[in-house]
Order: sequence, then structure tokens, then C-alpha cells
Amino acid sequence: MYNLAPVSHFDTMFRFCTTQSLVFVFACIALSEPKIPPNFKRCYRKDPDFRKCMFAAVQLAAPQLTKPYRAIAVPNLEPVEVSSLQVKGGGGVVAVNQNLKNCKLYGLTKSEIYQADFDLENKTWVFDFLIPELDCRCDYQLDGKVLLLPIKGEGNCTIVFENMHVKLKIDFEEVVKDSRTHFKVSHSQIENDVGLVTMHFDNLFNGDKALGDNINKVLNENWKEVYAEVQADYQDLLTGVMMQLLNRFFDKVSLEELFDEN
Repeated sequence: MYNLAPVSHFDTMFRFCTTQSLVFVFACIALSEPKIPPNFKRCYRKDPDFRKCMFAAVQLAAPQLTKPYRAIAVPNLEPVEVSSLQVKGGGGVVAVNQNLKNCKLYGLTKSEIYQADFDLENKTWVFDFLIPELDCRCDYQLDGKVLLLPIKGEGNCTIVFENMHVKLKIDFEEVVKDSRTHFKVSHSQIENDVGLVTMHFDNLFNGDKALGDNINKVLNENWKEVYAEVQADYQDLLTGVMMQLLNRFFDKVSLEELFDEN
């Protein structure tokens, strides 16, 4: 379950909360016209090198999202703000409910784009990208067990994902509105892995430093097992947010505006 922070002046547009949607925002703002600022690259579907153009457009757009573009309803993505996240633990290594609030994610605009293949005929978009460092800072509340050890507390936490590699495939369907064609996400598929996850939770066990330091140490020494237990939940979360964000964007911006010459 998730809730994104609402952004004023953006017609209820939400800030993106996960690495997967970001690349699509790169593509969309790189192409939108006539609202799009001139520093973003446009691509036209009749261009025989359309796919190469799209790849270049995404790469050029990514580092420019450190400020908002209100005319196209795109907020500042450095940081991305998420009002709340909830990940429910299972009965394995991580048997704890994670309630995270007021999250800020840093590092998304530094993504390295390896692939951005837009197949408009088959209505599929495939992305392959790397986030060198994704720094997530939240208020947290935990209660349960991790690696059979009790964990409880609330306060500030920092979770850093290093070298997060993401492969993402999106399927779309077309919807006609006011004689214009719009995209709507119909299906998504995601794979991701990380090189390292480091975690620090302040104020565990009501501020007991010895117990808190010990639990933080155990979490970081066993990060692979911990992350593997919750990875599927985070992927479901990210794809859900991504679909919401993309559907909002494409409900406003037609394919004609994005990919046709004036």
C-alpha cells in the first residue's frame, strides 16, 4: 500500500516514488510539445531512426529533472517525495510490518540509461537502466522480527540501494478521447537487482543504543537475505505507482502531441 505526496499546481499530479517510473517521465517530458521547454529533444514517429532518437531523448532528459517543469505537470524529481509506504512482512526472514512515512528519495536523476526501446506499433516500451545510488530517507515504524530477532521502534531511517539495475517492460492500449489517441497502461513486467543495500534505523527499542546498534549491524551483515524477502513487495509497489503516474500523464497528453510533427 502506498500514498504519494500531492503536488500543488500540477492538477493532482503525483511525485514519482520509484526508480521504474522515472525513465518514462524522462521520455515523456523529452517529447511533449507545445508545452515542452526547448532544452528537451523531440522525436517523430515517421522518423526511420525514431527508436534511436527516443533513446537519446531519454538520456538527455534524465539529468535535467532536478527542477520542476510546471507547464507539463512534472515536479522536481530530486528528491522524489512519497507520503507513505507499507510493506507487510511474511513468515520468513522478515516477519515485520514496515510502515514508512514522509519519504524522500535521492539519486533517481542520475540514472544511467542502457536501453529505451519504444515500439509504438506493438505498444510496448522496454527500458534497461542503472541507478548508481538510491538514497531513501523516511520516518519509520517497525514491530516484529527480522532474522528471528525482535525489532521494534520508530524514528528516522536511511536505506541506501547501490547499483540498482532495473529492467522494465510496459504494455499499452490505446484510448481515443476528443478525437485524440492516448495511451493507457495495460500490463507491466519488472526485474531488478542491487549490488548492496545498507540500512540504518534510529531510535530502535526506545533509544537503547546497544540493542539498536546490534540490530542495525545484523541487518547490514545479512542484507541479501533481508532484501530477498521483501523484494517482491517493493516491486509490486513500484509497478503500481508507475502505472498510476503514467496513466495520469497519458490521460493529458496524446500520442499526436508527443510523436507527430506540427
